Amino acid sequence: GGDEPCLAGSYSATGNEPCEPAPPGWFVPSAGATVAQMCEPGYYQPSPGQISCIPAPPGSYVDVSGATVTQLCVPGHYQPLAGQTSCIPAPIGYYVSEFGDVADTPCPSGTTTLAIASTSIDDCVPAGAPIVTSAEFTTGGVRLEFEPPALPAGETVGSYYFSFSCDGVNAIGSGPLAGTSSPQVAGGYGTCGNGTTDM
Repeated sequence: GGDEPCLAGSYSATGNEPCEPAPPGWFVPSAGATVAQMCEPGYYQPSPGQISCIPAPPGSYVDVSGATVTQLCVPGHYQPLAGQTSCIPAPIGYYVSEFGDVADTPCPSGTTTLAIASTSIDDCVPAGAPIVTSAEFTTGGVRLEFEPPALPAGETVGSYYFSFSCDGVNAIGSGPLAGTSSPQVAGGYGTCGNGTTDM
């Protein structure tokens, strides 16, 4: 009769029968409910009459309330976790080529990307080599000045490697470069002749 409480997954104005099922995108977690609850962002529910919502699986997201479907991460973005409201853009040096990816793919060794959210291995280009504009050899070491490689505005990449010649002996050094200031002075190390000099 009318005195039976609504079962979980259904509701009515009085909390008793007759009851109606929670619509898709909504849920009713307990018996005797007078309202249904909307699925939160990150969760969805395609079926009526349910007691909970389903977390968006890895590789997908839900960015609205009351969702009945998930959205796949688009190429250039990935999501390793369930129940998320967005996907993560591939960082510099990585790409994501498929829909619904749960991980990003690193560029082959010696290559990098020029922007975030790259979608193809074709976006991986040889890691930039600075153009040395002057090299000053002093008793205290070597001072290099160079133009950084082309980078999009505001983007920085951890370290570039550069080489220089010192009295006919090749020396390798490394230094962090930003893409905005130019020219730059290197700091690092290099082997010159019999010893190591600070650059």
